[in-house]
Amino acid sequence: MPAIRPIHVLALGLVLLVASAWPLGTALREFSVPRPVLVVADGVEADDVAVAVEPGRRARLALTLELAPGADDAYQVPVRVRVRDAAGADLLDVDTFVTPPGTMPPAGAATPAVNVFEYPPAGDALRIGALFSAFEVTGDGHLTLSLHLAPDSRHGAVVASARWRLEHDLGQPISALVVGVFMLVAGIVAASAGFVRRCGPRRADATSCDDATARRRAALCHLAGLLGYVVPFGNVVATLACWYAWRDGHAYIEQQGREAINFQLTILVYLLLAFALALALLGLVMVPLIALLHVVASLVAAYRARAGVAWRYPVTLRFA
Repeated sequence: MPAIRPIHVLALGLVLLVASAWPLGTALREFSVPRPVLVVADGVEADDVAVAVEPGRRARLALTLELAPGADDAYQVPVRVRVRDAAGADLLDVDTFVTPPGTMPPAGAATPAVNVFEYPPAGDALRIGALFSAFEVTGDGHLTLSLHLAPDSRHGAVVASARWRLEHDLGQPISALVVGVFMLVAGIVAASAGFVRRCGPRRADATSCDDATARRRAALCHLAGLLGYVVPFGNVVATLACWYAWRDGHAYIEQQGREAINFQLTILVYLLLAFALALALLGLVMVPLIALLHVVASLVAAYRARAGVAWRYPVTLRFA
C-alpha cells in the first residue's frame, strides 16, 4: 500500500474545508429563515382538522395558552394530540400534561414529547408556549389533527384561550450543523498537518537555545495560540504563520513552532470531542477545562521558550 504523502493530506483538508460550507450554510439558512406556520385551530378542543403541507419534510405542533394559574401559580393541564396522515398512520400521538418549565409531569406522561416555556407575564394571566416533538410528513402531505385540552383537576388552573399552530417545511439544522462543524475542524487539522509536513521533515530536536532572537520568536509561536480567543481558529492560523515566517532562522524555532502547532490542533480535536458530547452535558464541563489547559500550557511554553528550554506539551497529538 503506497504511503500517504503530505500533499494528499493537505488536499484532503482543503476539500473538507470547502465542502463544510454546504452543511454549515444549510444550517444557517434553516436557523435564520422563518418556517411557514399554519393556525390550525383556536380553543381547547378540535377534532379531525384537515391540513395539507409539504410532504417529505418535518413538521411540529405548537400550542399557545393563556390561563389563570391555580394555587402557588401552579398548573397541570392535560393535553392529548394526535396527527395522522392520509392513510391513517399515526405520525404523532401524545397524551401528556402542560406543566411549568423545570417541573416533571406526572408518572406515565410522555415527558420528551413537549417542551414548555413561559412568555413574559402580562397582567394576571400566564401566557405559555408548548412545542411538541417534530415528525416526518409522509404520504401526500394531507394530515388530520385531533387536539384536546382537559380541565386542570389538580391545581384548578383555568384556560382562557388556546391557539394551535403547525410549523411545517422544517429542515434538520442540528444535523447539518454537526456535520459541518466536524468537516470544518477535520479540514483545518488535515490541511495544517499536511502543510507543515509538506514544508519539510522534522529536524532533530534542539535541547536548548542560546540565541535571544530565536528564544523570543519561539515564545511568540506559543503565545500566538491565544489569538484563538479573539479570532475564530486564529490559534492555528497565527501559530502557523509565525512558524512559517521564522522556521528557517533557527532549529529551535522550527522545533518549538511545530510543537505549538501540534498543541493547537490537539485543542481543536478536544473541543470537537466536547462538541460531540454536549448533548450528554459532559461536553459543557469539558470546554472550560480545555480552555484552562490551553491558556496555562501556552503561557508555560512561552516562559520555557524564553529560557531556551526544549518544551513539549502534555497530552498532545503529534500531527506534524
